[in-house]
Amino acid sequence: MTKPNALPRARHTLEFKQRAVRLVAGDQSIAGVARTLGVVDQTLFKWVKAIREGTLVGAASKSSRWRLPGCARS
Repeated sequence: MTKPNALPRARHTLEFKQRAVRLVAGDQSIAGVARTLGVVDQTLFKWVKAIREGTLVGAASKSSRWRLPGCARS
């Protein structure tokens, strides 16, 4: 059941998520990048974690996977 005034859930492309994570990797804070991009900081934290694990996927490409160089899967 949906709430009467609920907004649809945002779906971000893999490219958008990659760019957001690159900003964090470039010494910007997760909170600052999230605020600038209009996403919740916990969501951005999950994207950073997914990059490290090699499991980041985007809205349009469920099978695309990308990770930062030097970040091995554990």
